[in-house]
Amino acid sequence: NLSAAIHASELADRLREDEECLSNLAEAFLREQNLTEGISLKALEALPRPIRARVFQMLCEGKLASSHIEALHDFCHGTEAGALDLPGIHVIREQGRILFGTEPPEQLPETQLQPGMTMALPQYGLHITVLRPKVFREIHNTLTVYHFKSESIRGKLTFTSRRPGDQIRLLGRGCTKKINDLMLERGIPLSKRDLVPVLRDEMGPVALCGFGMAERCEAKPGDLTLCVQIEKMEKEK
Repeated sequence: NLSAAIHASELADRLREDEECLSNLAEAFLREQNLTEGISLKALEALPRPIRARVFQMLCEGKLASSHIEALHDFCHGTEAGALDLPGIHVIREQGRILFGTEPPEQLPETQLQPGMTMALPQYGLHITVLRPKVFREIHNTLTVYHFKSESIRGKLTFTSRRPGDQIRLLGRGCTKKINDLMLERGIPLSKRDLVPVLRDEMGPVALCGFGMAERCEAKPGDLTLCVQIEKMEKEK
């Protein structure tokens, strides 16, 4: 009847007004943000839930289903570094901020290392040299040059990005730590952690570039050693 139609029309008008108001508040919030540096999780959590949902939709160009929005609400309550893949967008949470991007972080190509090889990866700004095993009289390990006791390497020696659950007992540290925790302590952004080279054998990581080598691979003068050098070079653009 006529009164029902009028009531429905008035309700639709009020809903449009509400939607316009909430969207304007979400847009105002986003105008205050530096999206390249990420959005403060505290700032997001302080928003009323309906406004936060519209912020998510605007950041994802309206591509999110209600299940995706719920996943983002939950993701924002996390405290540890993490990542979430949604339709057409990759979301990173780290150091109290959330960053929306179009692609997941780059990863290093998994490469088997052989004695005597030299390999350049200009797109990652890396140059790797593997010397042939020899008996060393003096061992001079650095954060990018590793002299592994040859017999300590189990199976293939490879060059990779970090993997879930990776742990290493660094020489001189006296404790085993997760590689993710080491990177977090150093302040390496989550988006860059997959570009930190990890050397590993079939038992797990034997060195983390820039941090050191595993205690189990320590060589002493007189041991037959395998030396791996990872040099930084100008990254190819």
